Amino acid sequence: MLGIDTGQADAFCSVRSCRPVVTQRGRTERLRLVSREHRMPLTQLLDLFDRLNDPGNKGKALEEFCVTFFSAIPGIQVATRNVLDNAHSQELDLVLDNVAPIDGLDFLKDFIFVEAKNWKIPVGSAEVAWLDWKIRMSGSDTDGVLVATNGVTGRPEDKTSAWTILGMANMEGRRIFVITPEEMISCETVDDVHKLLKQKWRKLATGNAPIP
Repeated sequence: MLGIDTGQADAFCSVRSCRPVVTQRGRTERLRLVSREHRMPLTQLLDLFDRLNDPGNKGKALEEFCVTFFSAIPGIQVATRNVLDNAHSQELDLVLDNVAPIDGLDFLKDFIFVEAKNWKIPVGSAEVAWLDWKIRMSGSDTDGVLVATNGVTGRPEDKTSAWTILGMANMEGRRIFVITPEEMISCETVDDVHKLLKQKWRKLATGNAPIP
C-alpha cells in the first residue's frame, strides 16, 4: 500500500466527524494563485512551462503549479510530494489532506492523489489505469485528480480509451477528476473550483447529460 502518515492525517482532522461546520471564509472569496517558489501568478507560471523544452523542468513547473493551486483552497494541505510506497514501486506527484470545510471542497474525500502530466498528447489508458491502481491500493478514503495539459484519450460520452478506465473506476466508487491547467486558471474563487469538479463528476457518471 502507499505509505500515508496517519499521524499527520489525524492531526489535520481527516475524520469526517470532526470537520468544522462553520468557517470564516466563503467560497466566493478570490483564490490567491501566486507561486511562492517562483513568486509569480499562476498565469505567468503556466506561460513559463509552456516555453520550457526540458521534460523534467516542464514536469516540475506543472507540479509547482498544482501545489500553488490546491494550497489556495481552504481545508486543503499538501501532505507529501513525490511520495514512494514501501516497495518503491509506485510514486505520486502529490498527496493532499482534505479537511473539507463548508467553504472548501466538502464533497471530496479525506485524501486526494494528484498526478500532473504535461504531455503534448492526451494521456492514455495505461497512465489512467496506473493512477486508478494507486487509489485502489491505498486502502484509504481517496479521490484522484489527473492534471493533464491535453486531457485524456477517448470520449466521455461513449467511455472509449482512457475514459473506459475512468468510467469503470467511478462505478466501483473511485473518482478520478481530469482537469487541464487552463481550466484551473479559469477558476477565480473556490466556488468556481467546486463547480468545475462537480461538472467533471457529473459528466463522468452520465456522459453527455446536461450539466446545470
